[in-house]
Parts: sequence; structure tokens; C-alpha cells
Amino acid sequence: MKSRILCFSISIFILTFSTIFSQPAWQIQSSGTSNDLWGVKFINQSTGTCVGENGTIRTTTNGGSTWFAQVSGTTDTLFCLNFPKPSYDTGYICGTNGTLRKTTNGGVNWFSLPSGTTNTLKSIFFVNANTGFTVGYSGQIRKTTDGGINWTQQSSGTTQNLWGVHFVNNSTGWAIGFNGTIRKTTNGGTTWFSQGSGFGGFELLYVSFLNSNTGIITTGQPPSTDFLLTTNGGSTWVPVNYSTVHSQRCIDFIDNNTWMMVGDEGDVLRTANAGQNWVFIPAGVPNWLFSTSFVSTTEGWVVGRDGIILHTTTGGVLTPNAPNNLVAFPISTTAIYLAWFDNSNNEEGFKIERSLTTPDNFQVVGQTGPNTLNFIDNNGITAPNTYYYRVYAFNAGANSEYSDTAIVMITEIVPTGNDIPASYELYNNYPNPFNPSTKLKFDLPKNDFVSLRVYDLNGKEVGIVVNQGLTAGRYEIEFNASCLTSGTYFYRIETSSFTETRKMVLLK
Repeated sequence: MKSRILCFSISIFILTFSTIFSQPAWQIQSSGTSNDLWGVKFINQSTGTCVGENGTIRTTTNGGSTWFAQVSGTTDTLFCLNFPKPSYDTGYICGTNGTLRKTTNGGVNWFSLPSGTTNTLKSIFFVNANTGFTVGYSGQIRKTTDGGINWTQQSSGTTQNLWGVHFVNNSTGWAIGFNGTIRKTTNGGTTWFSQGSGFGGFELLYVSFLNSNTGIITTGQPPSTDFLLTTNGGSTWVPVNYSTVHSQRCIDFIDNNTWMMVGDEGDVLRTANAGQNWVFIPAGVPNWLFSTSFVSTTEGWVVGRDGIILHTTTGGVLTPNAPNNLVAFPISTTAIYLAWFDNSNNEEGFKIERSLTTPDNFQVVGQTGPNTLNFIDNNGITAPNTYYYRVYAFNAGANSEYSDTAIVMITEIVPTGNDIPASYELYNNYPNPFNPSTKLKFDLPKNDFVSLRVYDLNGKEVGIVVNQGLTAGRYEIEFNASCLTSGTYFYRIETSSFTETRKMVLLK
């Protein structure tokens, strides 16, 4: 009868693969202006518009390689632009002195709309091509249902300056502003009521909702609060602090899981798991960043002070550094434990690859989250086999190089005969010298825990042959050293009351 035990040996070598992207995470595009840019919106990978100081409107049709000026007809500062789905042909802009602009051809031309106010309008949002809301100073909330031809003032219930507005449908929306002001409507703006408490004195700068429950308000409250988060439609708001020390200005819900936030002094925060973890990925510029627009989880644009326009095709993240010091060893007859060192702070997780018998057919067998530096592989582990492992870090834009490679040899130990030996014994291996396999034999006069390990001339452990309890008897193991280099090695047995070491020579 055969009794299976686990054997492993570790050999280190480096295998690398090219990263997906080699360029920097963010590239500066030439906007053609030094005016502050307050808002940006891309309707696809090619076509985008940004707005800012002195009536600035810049448009691109080639992904930002070139930007050209549009006629706005005003020198007022333009703060916000909105293109309601689904066609994106119709768009709106708001700004100081009650300025409103509209396009019906995707931003090729813009014309003036009457707002009915001279107050600064900081934010504009349309739920469709005709129905929209704009908010501004002194508690201004104005609504249109005819594409901006006529606007009616709504009773906001506040005189605080309002900086942001967002609706999730025709009925439900939020308006936010200074002194912790959060107002909500559930009837299309007919009435607005207060939400949130304890945020008096907070400067609330921008609001956006992923759905009717999940929303974020960015704040100008560094370093205590980066943003407020709700998961129940605003019934409660939770302050979140990542110690960025700077105000956060804008949030873009790219999809259900990937969100991007930008702020002052080049701050960028990114999450790939719906806000459970955020990665701080500075843009590499000192400019205040006011607005962001992504067309996918990897490609997007950010605009800000002094005409800065940044473009990324990597989700704004740098290639993570490769993990190293990978170790692997069996923890049962069907499971192998792996652990490694993390050398990055911008990974979204690690992927574990395994190859059977030879190191040339690696397949992904598992994945961990960020900062999780171990993994148990219990997927089809059998003896006798040799398993090769390697690990790499990943994020939205790139993969790291591979870690070093760990080799785990799982073999079988075979009881020989039915007699119980009178004493402990470790025999000379046979053959010796050998290539690449040799037999190791030992006797146990009683049930005992056995450790049988292999060391090189420097005393470094290079293999664990046995590490478990065995019943009394005679045992034989075929040790395969195909993953070791030629040289002299020592194999050492330890039990509760016996220790012995012998020498063997590997000649390849």
C-alpha cells in the first residue's frame, strides 16, 4: 500500500514579460490657453469639450491631440457643461452672471440662452435633452422643461451658494453647496428638503450619484474629510478621509466599480472596487484639477488651473513594481501555500500563475486583492508532480513584471515491507552520484513526526522531502532534483529522538 506525502524544493530564477503600457500614466495635452479650465466632457474617445475662464470653450475631435477654440460670445467664466444621453448632440454650459450656452450639434456651435438671473451658476445637469436644472449662488435653483428656452426659479430653502446638482431620474435629485448644504427633491424640484447633519462649515463642491442609492459629495475640508459617501440615497452621509490634505473637486463614476476623483495640487484618487479601497495616484503636476471625464476604465481626461489638460490611457495609474521573495510549500496533501513581498502601493491585486512539470505553460490559478500577500492553491494538486509558480501585480492600466519563480515538487513515499524495524536508521541514497533522481530510505521503530530536508553546501535549505507524522515502518522516497544545479547536497532526518545527516552528489 502506498502512502502519499508531500515533497517540495525551491529554485529561484527570473522570468519577465513586457508591461502593457510603457508611457507615463498621464500625458499633458496642449490646450492652447492659460485660462483655468473648470469643466470637461468627452462623448467618445475622439470628441470632447472643455470650458473655463474668460468664456473659454475648447473642442477636440482627435482625442485631444489638438484642441481648437470655439466662439462662446462671452468673457464670463464657464464652470460646468453637460451632455445628456443618449445622443450627446445637445449640450449645455453655465457660468458667472447667469450665463447659459447650448449646442445642438455636439459642440460645433454654441448659442446663448436666457437664465433669468445674474447670479453665478456653478453647475448644470439635464436628465434628458429638454429637462434640466442649474444651481448657483444665493441658493439659486432653476429648472427648464423646454431645452433651456424658459427657466423657472425653484424654492431651494437656502440662501447658501450652491456648487453642484445631480439627478438620477426626472423626479429625484440633489443640490449641494457651502456651509454643509445638502438639499434633495423627490418631485422634480417642486420641493427641496435638507439632508445630512453635522457638516456645518463644510464647503461642498461637487455631487454625483451612481444610482438612486450611492452618491459622493466632494469637499473642500482638507485634511479632515475628502468626500461624503451615501449608500441610502442621502439619508445618511459618511465622511471619508484619505489624508490628501487638499480639496477634492470632482468625481466620475466610470462604471459600477471604477470611480475617479480629482482635486487640488494634482490629486487623483481611484477605486476599482466600488469604493472599498482607494488608491492615491497623483497626476504629477501641481495644478488644481477641477473636472474629469472618462470614456472607459482606462482612458480619460482631466482639466484644471492654467489651462492644464491631462490624458491617460492607463486609468491614471503607473505600472506596479514586481513582487519578489516568492516562497511556496505544501500544507496538506492537496494544497500549497504561497507568500511574497509587495513592492508597490498602487496595485489592485495580484495574480498567481502555475505551470505543471515544466516552466513553460503557466496559467492563472488564482487572484488576490491589494495588500494580500499570500494564497493557497488547492486546485487539482496531486502527487507525483512538480509545480512551478510565479506572481505579478496588476492594476487597471498595466501589469508588473513577474516575481521570482518557486518550484514545488510533490512526490510519494512508499512503505517497504511489513516488519517493524528495531531502531531508527537513515541510509545512504542510491544511486550516488545521481541525475536527476535518487532513492532516500529511512526506518522508524515507532510512530513519529518526521522531518527530512535537503541542504546545499552553504547550509541553505533547498528542499523539504518529508514534514509529517508517519507510522512505524521502513520507507523509501524517490527524490527528484531536476530543479537543482550540480553539486554536493546533504539530507537530514529529524524525529522526536533521532537525528542523522548524509551526503549526496548531483551530477548533471
